[in-house]
Amino acid sequence: VDNVAHVSMPEQQKINVLLITNGKTNFLKYAFTSSSKVNLQVAEPPIVPKSDFDVYIVHDVNYNKVLAGTFSDIGEKVKKGAAAIVVAQKDMKSDEYDDLIPVIIEGASGGGTIYVDQEIFFTRNIQFGSVRKAYVTKNVRGAVTVANANNNSAITISKLGDGRIMYFGMMEDESDFKFSPSYPIFWDKVLDFAT
Repeated sequence: VDNVAHVSMPEQQKINVLLITNGKTNFLKYAFTSSSKVNLQVAEPPIVPKSDFDVYIVHDVNYNKVLAGTFSDIGEKVKKGAAAIVVAQKDMKSDEYDDLIPVIIEGASGGGTIYVDQEIFFTRNIQFGSVRKAYVTKNVRGAVTVANANNNSAITISKLGDGRIMYFGMMEDESDFKFSPSYPIFWDKVLDFAT
């Protein structure tokens, strides 16, 4: 009767994530909703809430529908400690995203196998496979390429003020990574890193 163990641990805080997309595919959305630690809200431009979130994810947006100042407002929130992740998409130009991506996109490239350059906890034991198309990129602001395809960024991270930014260069239509059992695990770990 006296064999009692008391365990104390901090309360699990949910991560507030805003997924900004005009796309109709749901792989990324399902990856986040499969995690019990995520409060996910989806916004379809031009309507993007002004509320504060821990992580902002820009995926498959119609840039013509994004209101002026939307990405610069998010950039200001990142500088104060939030995180932003921009996922590569067709016809992407780096200047459309203000400070939210740590690379300059210089043009289109052929695909290739994804190689991990920097083993970080969110890339450990993850097989990314290959991509059929990618972008030629150049890092900016002390950014670090974590994974590459033919020496072009597949994943690049950087600091922006007190927050973090990430470029995920695997376009959903050009990669089979979304079908991998590792896909939701990877995004779950990325959210831990971002927050």
